[in-house]
Amino acid sequence: FWVVDNNTMAPVPSFTAKNSSGAVLETVTFQGALVDGHVGVADYGFMGIWAAENIARVEISQDGSLFDNLTFSGVPEPTSLALLAVGAVAVLRRRWRR
Repeated sequence: FWVVDNNTMAPVPSFTAKNSSGAVLETVTFQGALVDGHVGVADYGFMGIWAAENIARVEISQDGSLFDNLTFSGVPEPTSLALLAVGAVAVLRRRWRR
């Protein structure tokens, strides 16, 4: 997701992903290499997170920031992915025969 942060306010924005038990999976803080540029007192850039475990909720902290285009999606498990691939091959094969 995109972040615009008022750099005159503390703390810097952070994004914490938690599992269904409430355990922290990962925390990302908007600073350093994540900041793509500056306009006046605003820093802007992109933040994201990936976890090997299912993310049940996220906590975003910072009062002086804007977040946009937050996307939350799951990656299919291997069995579902394999079935999807088999279906795609069948559709493509059918098109080639026509």
